[in-house]
Amino acid sequence: MLLAVVAGRSQVTDPLAYVLLAARIVQSVIHLVSTAPAAVTARFTAFAVQMGIAIYWAAKLHAA
Repeated sequence: MLLAVVAGRSQVTDPLAYVLLAARIVQSVIHLVSTAPAAVTARFTAFAVQMGIAIYWAAKLHAA
């Protein structure tokens, strides 16, 4: 995200910034609340969302 701001390309990251933040908060809260197998799966799902967004951003920034 910092790279996008420095490069003047924040329009790439802005639409999904709140989704990334929400996924990070969800992952952290689940981590604090439980270590049950279902919670671990949910935590990984939140992490996967974050990684998917990061890969999407990297591809869009690289393509420019």
